[in-house]
Amino acid sequence: MTHPTILADRANADQDRILSSVVPILNITSGMLQQHLFHAFDNGSKFGIKTFLRSHLQAHLTSLMVAAHLAGMRRAALMEKDSRSGLQLSVFRNVVNFVRKRTKLNIDSLRKKYEGLSFRIINSVSDDINSDINKTIADLIANGSHIREAKQVLAAKFAQYGIRPTSKSNLETIFRTQTQIAFAAGKWKSEHSDPDIEGILWGYRYVTVGDDRVRPTHAILDGTTLPKNDDWWKVFYPPNGYNCRCQAIPLFEISHIVYPPSHLDGVKIKPDKGFSFNAGSVFNPMSA
Repeated sequence: MTHPTILADRANADQDRILSSVVPILNITSGMLQQHLFHAFDNGSKFGIKTFLRSHLQAHLTSLMVAAHLAGMRRAALMEKDSRSGLQLSVFRNVVNFVRKRTKLNIDSLRKKYEGLSFRIINSVSDDINSDINKTIADLIANGSHIREAKQVLAAKFAQYGIRPTSKSNLETIFRTQTQIAFAAGKWKSEHSDPDIEGILWGYRYVTVGDDRVRPTHAILDGTTLPKNDDWWKVFYPPNGYNCRCQAIPLFEISHIVYPPSHLDGVKIKPDKGFSFNAGSVFNPMSA
């Protein structure tokens, strides 16, 4: 069997290929957003951040999550077959064709459910950006900042919403995280509803990518091996945080159980704030 780390790398590569198709769009959108906000600041007028982001990004986010969901389903099947061939992805063509042959999946229904989710996500990030920018402007005015200085401060603030993964409100971070969650939802869907997979699935092994970017609370879980119905997976089936690259590798033979540690440096181990759920079983539009 292919080494679990290699399988995890392949799953992460699937997600990276999907996300790469929208990174240029995020870059352009964030640049346009900055210019519009500068113009509004110069003229003392208001600018509708929410409307702008909805019109420029919502459709792309929906397509991204649908593609990631389908890619997760396909990756589950490839792991079951332990395929040695790489997954070549376009955003829809290959994954849709593959999944349609294997299931009675209604792509239009799946898209509609993800459209509702993308609408809520864009609204949320718009509110975060709008609140942050307005507070920054109010502080600049209160401090009597010169317009040139004010623009420099705003430029630094706008950079947070570009494509650099610097905060949870960063556009790429949001798109990447939703790709990971939708991928997990599709993967879990196949692992627990496709009879060719579910019937022989014994459990999972938690695997990190093993580099220095892995968070200590994630790294310590590496190698955890438990049956598929263990309650631990209800909380720790990855992703377990923003930009989490951990994977739950399916095991199709009875394996030696490796229990996860409960504490790290005296502190109870738990997923990052807001991620204490199984993305596959809780966040799965196909079961909604």
